[in-house]
Amino acid sequence: MTLERLKTVLDAYGGAPARWPADERAGLLALIRREPAARAMLDEAGSLDALLAEAPGAPPPDAALMARLMGAAQNTPAPVLRPLLDWSWLWPRMTGLAAAAVLGFVVGVIDLSPVSSDQQTDISGLVFGPDDSLEDMTL
Repeated sequence: MTLERLKTVLDAYGGAPARWPADERAGLLALIRREPAARAMLDEAGSLDALLAEAPGAPPPDAALMARLMGAAQNTPAPVLRPLLDWSWLWPRMTGLAAAAVLGFVVGVIDLSPVSSDQQTDISGLVFGPDDSLEDMTL
């Protein structure tokens, strides 16, 4: 057992060895017997436990208040929420968005500017390169 593990156990379970995990209790108690720092950590945890035991708890709720709250909760109508799968309100918005996206894609792919005859390019030149490279190829 290490001092770090003892600190973790003391932070989680407090200074009473009866609340510690049973499989680690013997090792932690042996560490406390041989290490003065471990004994100081146990004393500090015991002081904190005593302080917490003396702290006043929350007062119990008033019975009349509880009855009023329970009555109000029973008379409150449940909120009406749209079911999670009801997306009918979203379809008009999504349809418009999809139409705009398709139109944008089409305009982006198709060049709508007028093309003069000197700007026209043979598709084979774009795909295979200049014509002179095709002449060098022999079968």
